[in-house]
Amino acid sequence: MSRYFLALATVVLVAAGCTAASERTGTQPGSPTQAASPTTEGQARFVPPTHSEDGSVVMPVTFPDGTTAELVYPPELDLSSLRVQPYSSGYGPGFGRDFLVYDESIGEVIGSYEGAELLREHDNGHGGTVGFWRLPPDGVYLAFQFGSWTVLVYDYTGDAAMSDEDRRLWATNFHGQDAEDGFLVLWADSPLALAGVGEHAGPELEFWSPAGELRGVLLFPGKCTPYHEGEGGFDDIEMVNGLAVSRDDEFADWCVPKASMTVHVYQETGDTFIDDVLDGLQIRNVELAS
Repeated sequence: MSRYFLALATVVLVAAGCTAASERTGTQPGSPTQAASPTTEGQARFVPPTHSEDGSVVMPVTFPDGTTAELVYPPELDLSSLRVQPYSSGYGPGFGRDFLVYDESIGEVIGSYEGAELLREHDNGHGGTVGFWRLPPDGVYLAFQFGSWTVLVYDYTGDAAMSDEDRRLWATNFHGQDAEDGFLVLWADSPLALAGVGEHAGPELEFWSPAGELRGVLLFPGKCTPYHEGEGGFDDIEMVNGLAVSRDDEFADWCVPKASMTVHVYQETGDTFIDDVLDGLQIRNVELAS
């Protein structure tokens, strides 16, 4: 079965929280790593609801921690046509893990992997079970169905693997559901905790081209500090619409302090997508989750 490739936009947390297992590649902070997505071409996917306002498109969004915001942009930017991929991570006593999130049922996700093998099932404490799967060639995962979304919690093999007790903690204390706008919301009970806004591997929303080319917008909620002029003047920083933007041919990032949001944008060399986002995207009505 053919697969799209969606980008993971954050560094993977690790066993005991000490070393990285899967980090972003590239020279820019937040450069994406390719991860296989089970979604096939033409298959139904989540499309964020939008409405029109004074000739602009308004897209309300919800981050995995419950943070909400509104994206406002001209119709030609067409962000709702991009593929949505939420991201977050969590940790417990002596371990930390990040998540792969898909807008599909767990049966579709697992069924897309040739050679998928159920290694173990853990009671979730609510009359159901959570499967621990080997999904070649990607690795081993705990697989959760939360509303219309599937969340895979990455694990290692060998000495860095979680224990059965660690996996049981995920099975019984990790929760999620569809928000009113259809986005995924996650939470955890102690002793598990999810990374919050502004923390390492915290919640974010990613919007990627479903056609496979490098075109994406990544949003990181939380207070941020704009780039500023150093002793030698601005170094690879340009001012655009009052924003201090660090950019090259394929990547740009900036802080929107009034919206408590950091924005990363990717494009193919020679594309104008970065300029289109800089000129057209506004972020408003941000409510950070407590």
